[in-house]
Amino acid sequence: MKPYSYKRILAYILDVIIITIISEFITMIVPQSETYQAKSEEYIQLLKDYSQQKISKDEYLEQVNESLYILNKESVSVTIITIALSIGYFAISAYYMKGQTVGKKLMHIKIVSDNETEPSLKQYLIRSLFMNSILSNILGVIALLAFQKTLYLKVNDVIVYFFISFSIVDVSMILFRKDRRGLHDLIAKTSVINTNEKE
Repeated sequence: MKPYSYKRILAYILDVIIITIISEFITMIVPQSETYQAKSEEYIQLLKDYSQQKISKDEYLEQVNESLYILNKESVSVTIITIALSIGYFAISAYYMKGQTVGKKLMHIKIVSDNETEPSLKQYLIRSLFMNSILSNILGVIALLAFQKTLYLKVNDVIVYFFISFSIVDVSMILFRKDRRGLHDLIAKTSVINTNEKE
């Protein structure tokens, strides 16, 4: 049977919490540069100044773009670690756990191919790239390393807006399609089904 959409959403929230905790723990041991720490403090102060109307919107946008560019540049290694962890958790571990992450196991649902057989590792990788911001992070890192600041900021905006739009469509499909398949499911040729026969 097809799972209720709330089970998919709850499973995903649980998985995101788990991967965030693991990611935070591992990245804590990655030393931050003095530049990153200084820009991080500057960024926080910038948000306070804007919220208290000490600076104009134009000043805020100009300064925040500069701060975010430097912060992203200084945290490339952390982003790469996060990408690797996400692929490991959402694709590789799900493959070896027969279609389940920890969240899906707790919600009694699993990933299957269109014909309800075990998906291939390639299918897990494809659905994970589109569902878990992995592809957007990979493209963001490539753009950061390949382009100068002005072009990077423009390209990154396109990447962010595209994946926000993708996510909105994806969640809407899970909520409102009869088969509860998201856009990432259609791309990867997968479905999510209940493992509890009583449901």
